[in-house]
Amino acid sequence: MIKLTLQRFNKMLIVLFGVGCFAIGVWSGLEYKPQSDVPTVRTLPYRLITKPQQVDLDIVKQIESSGRWWAYNRHSGAIGLYQISPVCLEEYNYYHKDRPLAQLDLWMPIVNERVAEWYLYERIPDMLTMFGHDITVENVLYCYNVGIGNFLKRQKPAAAQRYLEKYNKLKGEKK
Repeated sequence: MIKLTLQRFNKMLIVLFGVGCFAIGVWSGLEYKPQSDVPTVRTLPYRLITKPQQVDLDIVKQIESSGRWWAYNRHSGAIGLYQISPVCLEEYNYYHKDRPLAQLDLWMPIVNERVAEWYLYERIPDMLTMFGHDITVENVLYCYNVGIGNFLKRQKPAAAQRYLEKYNKLKGEKK
């Protein structure tokens, strides 16, 4: 029996959709014509090119919630797989006014991951750049764990150091 996970289901839908679109294109006589205004690797921002070399979301998920979508932190109000805090959600909604999320939405793993991905791959690197700091895995994780404000104050609690150590240990085990 094949175990159908959400990730496998999504991949199957993408493949089926792609095959269907290709078949319709061939049947109708359409041909693919590359456009010159489509971004290429040379025109994409640096952080998008190096995304796979940046923070590993699976490891962050393991550290934050042990892979449990129902995880909840009573102290901070953080919710879900990536422990998205109310402050992070508010910031996400500020930059995504066309599709704001409610706190209840964060219980859905795919939504929680989308917010975490945006925060780790876009918002934190933007803030680091704005304040003149390097975009490194350590800096991004440090900001994710203790917040950009504490990062700028150079306050590095022991918990943040343990977070980085856990990340590096899990990354080493994953290889």
